[in-house]
Amino acid sequence: MTATVTDNMNVEEVYLVWRENGDADWTFTPMAWVDTDTLQAELAPPSHGALRVDYAVYAADLLGYYFPEYASVSPVYSVIGDYPDPWLSVTPDGFDLVELSEASSNLTLSVANLAGPDLVWTARLAVAAAPFSVTSGWTHSGVYDIWGVTTNRTWNGNAVWYCGDPSARAYPNACHAWLDTPPFTVGSGGGLLFRQWIRTEYDTGTHFWDGAVLRLSTDGGATFSLIEPVGGYPFQITDNPDSPFAADHPCLAGDGQGWETVLLDLAAYAGQSVIVRFEFGSDLYVVDEGWYIANVTPFACDTPVPAWLIASGTWGGTLPDTWSAPLGLTLDPAGLAYHEEAVACIRFESNDPASAPLIPLTVRRGHRLHLTAHGSGTAAADRTFLFRTASATVTLTADPGHYLYSLLLNGVPQPGVYDYSAETRVLTFNDIAYDQYVDAWFTPKIWTLTVASAYSTASPAAGSYAVPHGTVVTASIDPVEPLEETVRLQCARWELTGHTPSNGVPPQMSFAITNHATLTWRWAYAFRLTAHAGPGGTVAPAESWHLIGSTACVTAYPAAYYHFDAWSGNLADATPDGPRLTALINAPRTVSAAFAPNLTPTHGVPEYWLAQYGWSDDFDAAAATDSDQDGMAAWAEWRADTDPTNALSRLAVTALAPQPGGWSLTWIGGQNRTQCVERADTPAGPWSAFHTNLPPTAVTNTLPLPAAGPAGFYRLAVP
Repeated sequence: MTATVTDNMNVEEVYLVWRENGDADWTFTPMAWVDTDTLQAELAPPSHGALRVDYAVYAADLLGYYFPEYASVSPVYSVIGDYPDPWLSVTPDGFDLVELSEASSNLTLSVANLAGPDLVWTARLAVAAAPFSVTSGWTHSGVYDIWGVTTNRTWNGNAVWYCGDPSARAYPNACHAWLDTPPFTVGSGGGLLFRQWIRTEYDTGTHFWDGAVLRLSTDGGATFSLIEPVGGYPFQITDNPDSPFAADHPCLAGDGQGWETVLLDLAAYAGQSVIVRFEFGSDLYVVDEGWYIANVTPFACDTPVPAWLIASGTWGGTLPDTWSAPLGLTLDPAGLAYHEEAVACIRFESNDPASAPLIPLTVRRGHRLHLTAHGSGTAAADRTFLFRTASATVTLTADPGHYLYSLLLNGVPQPGVYDYSAETRVLTFNDIAYDQYVDAWFTPKIWTLTVASAYSTASPAAGSYAVPHGTVVTASIDPVEPLEETVRLQCARWELTGHTPSNGVPPQMSFAITNHATLTWRWAYAFRLTAHAGPGGTVAPAESWHLIGSTACVTAYPAAYYHFDAWSGNLADATPDGPRLTALINAPRTVSAAFAPNLTPTHGVPEYWLAQYGWSDDFDAAAATDSDQDGMAAWAEWRADTDPTNALSRLAVTALAPQPGGWSLTWIGGQNRTQCVERADTPAGPWSAFHTNLPPTAVTNTLPLPAAGPAGFYRLAVP
């Protein structure tokens, strides 16, 4: 895309903004200057198929660079993206090792045309011949040539070629050695398959200091040319003057993760005799284990298809843009001998000039282990397919709280110990002649729970129960068995064997059972402790039950303006400590707490009485005041049961009046005090009681006096 962008000052940035039809997000691609006002950027083609691509140009000067809202955006344009050639895609692009035993296996591939014109395709089977023997026809040479046959590592138990010292398990420094295959004629659509295990000195990224390449000779070994494996070389050689390879030369290398399958597509050399060279090179410094080559096998499409390989469905046709078609294979183990490995490749040819997939397929026939765990347990193996000398270890493991109680091998019960100790068992299989079927049965451990209680109703009830391992048992009991009003039986605690905690307090408990267990509810006599409170306070607890032999405490709490006075009642084996009483419980017991009001020191007036009339502190001084100015101090009003805040409420004679037949004496006072009218002949006395007015009394009282008799004096008194 080419755009012309101008500004009266400077253009700071320009982007080609684009997205495929259906995408939500836009892609920003920086545009590059190709002239003063001309910029260009490449627009990536669609991911596949013919798609509309929308695009625009975004440009900003200095202001727009910092404030994008001032940038400029062109209108949105569109272009249809497509491809001049079809786009062949085959999925999957490879298969894992296929292991066969008794049953056939079906494989499916999908052939698709991702874009462009119609795809005309065909698929052919390229069947492998027998691998080259490591003992004949091979040659090797070079600097520090250390190629040899070893069993340090093997392919299917067979010896392999190794570039390295078998004793040291390492290649030498400055090694530049090669290994040449026996000459062979490439068949139609042919190639070469081999396995490699490689570990070489690593540098960084995709670069290694040491590595290997593949070369091909078509002139009997006189000259060799570099050849790429299918998929290309994955790594490069680090720039190093001490390496036999040039800087960034593509190579095979690795970190020894395991055996890999490598393919060479030699279809272009069909009918020619060729030699393939495995060339290894190292620098002068660090070394590693090296390169192993195994199972070097030519394959060709003109080799007869073996009985184990059956093609199904259509293996060719025409696919329009974005269409796909399935391709099927059936792998029949009847066409293979036990412990036989076979190799084939599927070659795809089409009018896509850029793609010619070659997919390898390796099949083995061996014996399989069929593991079944019944119940709560597992049956696991380090491998379930046994091929040639391979052995397998099967581990049977019961889940926690379970055990292995039965084991069948091919339907036959196996001897052994099958009790609660049988939590794991290990089986080893090797050199088996047929598939093995392992059936393991697991079951929970069953524990006996015994519940014991001499009284009341327990849940679960007293008795024995079979309980599976790990079950959460929740038990409870009614903790009281009444006997008399003040005596009862009480569940004091529970005890549990074989578990933690081993004891506790009723009425409820729970635990997960993991052993045989006995739950015992323990009972004891309990007596009632009753506490009474006199006026001016409370006690707590007022009523409580305590096990025989235990110690109980009762506390007396005086009300405001009162203080605790004394304990009374059954105080045997009891220790008072002020308002707190501690008693040994060996029988029913009743105690009482007495309280007394706080009195002012001088006049003995209760503080609570002064408080109800509004005084809150310095009660002794308050008792001496006459706040209502009725001539009576507050302490006197307390004695008289009058209101110290009301001047009309006092103890006083209000009238001495004549009446028919004599005189009458009238006075006022309180209502809850004894009032005495006293008489004397003189004010100096002696005074004697003349009349007693018992409470409750009226506020105003009148008393007739005798008409005859000597003269005298009268007064009021509160005893």
